[in-house]
Amino acid sequence: MTAAVIALALVTLLGTKWDLLWCCIAIVVIVPFGAYLSLPLAIANASVMVYLVFLLYLNFPGGLYYFYTGSAECVPGGPQFSYTFYLTVGNLIMYTAGMVGAILFPPLFSRRRYQATFAVTTLLQVLASLFDLIIVERWNIAIGIPDHAMYIFGDAIVFQIVHVMTFMPVMVLISRLVPRGSESMVYSITAGFTNLGETMASSFGSILMEFRFPVTTTVPCDFSNLRYLIIIGHLCMPLAIIPLSFLLLPNCRVCDDVDIHGRLIQKRRRAGRSGPHTPPHDSKKGLAMEAEEMQLSTGDDSSAKWPQKAS
Repeated sequence: MTAAVIALALVTLLGTKWDLLWCCIAIVVIVPFGAYLSLPLAIANASVMVYLVFLLYLNFPGGLYYFYTGSAECVPGGPQFSYTFYLTVGNLIMYTAGMVGAILFPPLFSRRRYQATFAVTTLLQVLASLFDLIIVERWNIAIGIPDHAMYIFGDAIVFQIVHVMTFMPVMVLISRLVPRGSESMVYSITAGFTNLGETMASSFGSILMEFRFPVTTTVPCDFSNLRYLIIIGHLCMPLAIIPLSFLLLPNCRVCDDVDIHGRLIQKRRRAGRSGPHTPPHDSKKGLAMEAEEMQLSTGDDSSAKWPQKAS
């Protein structure tokens, strides 16, 4: 993974767009292959899944940013957000919405299967991405909704809540799969897959802009291809996560315990249903009965508790 990051940085700085394309394709193939060579199968599947979750949602570094913050000369009739609003106020609202998403995830999806959870969260993420398309096409102005309100409600709140819910199932699964004593190592590897996936999403987004849908960010600006970038990178490609969840994730609920091989751990049934009766350990009477049985089985009595003084 480290070699892939170094190679990607060098090619981005020194190579051509064709070099970047072939480097990205090689990394997409090599990184999952390395995960399967070095990690247990279930952990490798979960790590590759979180890598693909971030990779398949393409980022367009110079597209949406310059459209939202462009001047009146660059984007006539555009949003023209200030940097304070776009970078400070917007990010603060995003972080708050992310915490709300983390709080809402357990009651909504903890008893759902991983595949169903990913299907719902992915579809919600795609629907939330429509807010970008609405602003780019200026449909919100046609129905009387200001750009600031549409951006805050869409990108800053709805999308961020759904985005957090999208990758939380894999993080929960990894927390159940990680071997005892290797928690920090596995989580650092998972964080590496997450960051690499985001970087690759930006690289592929740049490649798509370079080869097929260019965007001009200097006067005279041209954002006519931005709609196609949003449709491909935000609405279509993330849908591939749904079938991948059936291939890479265990067929169990988010709340179920699984072993390191991804197999469901069957919890012991309650006493009295399938085995001999055992005293209820949660009651005082049960504890007293258990202590009495232990004392009788070891042959202890009250006179054996304290040594007798020698005469």
